[in-house]
Amino acid sequence: MLKKQDLIEMLVSTGKVATKKAAGEIIDALTSTIKAEVAKGEKVSIYDFGTFEAVKMSARQGYNPQKHEAIMIPEKTVPKFTAAKKFKDAVNENGKGE
Repeated sequence: MLKKQDLIEMLVSTGKVATKKAAGEIIDALTSTIKAEVAKGEKVSIYDFGTFEAVKMSARQGYNPQKHEAIMIPEKTVPKFTAAKKFKDAVNENGKGE
């Protein structure tokens, strides 16, 4: 699993970001901007990577297996990510032969 610290080190190793602090600030700014825009209902699209958006899930009936009874799940808004074709293709290409 790749963690934030790993991403920071990878950014610095490219030579395009001078320090780990700067790389961390870039990642924090990117993620906070995406979260804020999606929370406002905006779509955030990054070319060749994918699209982030908020999607409303309507209320629906569910089931509580512990009590063996039907429950009502309220409407809610959830984040959704849709990968771009080039991203999907890259993952598919790297996943072949496994």
